[in-house]
Amino acid sequence: QKKEFLDLSKEAKLEDQILPLSEEPRLHPKVILLTGATGFVGRFLLRQLLDDFEGAIVYCLVRSENGIQASRRLEDVLSQWNLLKTGDLNRIKAIPADISKPYLGMKIEEFSRLTNAVDSIYHCASSVNHFENFASAKAANVNSVETLLRIATTHKAKTLNYISTLSIFTSEGQSADRVVEESTSLNEERHEAINGYEASKWVADKLIGLAQERSVPCNIFRLGLVWADSVQGRFDSLQREHRILDSCVQSGFGLTDYRYEMNPVP
Repeated sequence: QKKEFLDLSKEAKLEDQILPLSEEPRLHPKVILLTGATGFVGRFLLRQLLDDFEGAIVYCLVRSENGIQASRRLEDVLSQWNLLKTGDLNRIKAIPADISKPYLGMKIEEFSRLTNAVDSIYHCASSVNHFENFASAKAANVNSVETLLRIATTHKAKTLNYISTLSIFTSEGQSADRVVEESTSLNEERHEAINGYEASKWVADKLIGLAQERSVPCNIFRLGLVWADSVQGRFDSLQREHRILDSCVQSGFGLTDYRYEMNPVP
């Protein structure tokens, strides 16, 4: 079957109105917006933000029907993973949302209040479904970045910290001994339309890069294979490596010479 590659440059078009504001973002934010706080990386990131920015309020977008459900879901995750400290719940504000929808699934009034309130943005949420094609993954993984860039450049300047992935780099058309660095250009990458996660993350990463070229304050963090945490060895059961190891334990069979080409990141 012939491979269908996306025209990635056509997909990665940044809106003309995404431009930096005149002032600089707060170095020590007082109000932070975090997406993906209930995810494996996001829950630890939330803990780190609470520790690093003492006294800051963290608004967490949580996929749920209402505010009560959002708060309960977030608290349950943090409690289950032993990540709650005294006083945290006074600093965490869970907001029902859906990053795949316009205005991140919020009512326009709530969206406007949030845009005006926050000082810094951490975008950790994404659809990580490796059976999705690009068209299916685009709403959550690309459109959300466009929306957050609008938030970052409206009312007051905010730094947008984007959690990307090393999966934006592929072996398609590349030499086997290629070395990828932080400064490696994305422009030569090729992604199939059926690989929705990798392709949509490439487009989102590229959009952030285009915003950086316009001097919009943005950071990109490309994660590799995320492993158990370094303190208590906690590992999410939805992670691929956990599923592989758990399947071996339950079936009574092991994998001979199992290797992964990338070092795991705790």
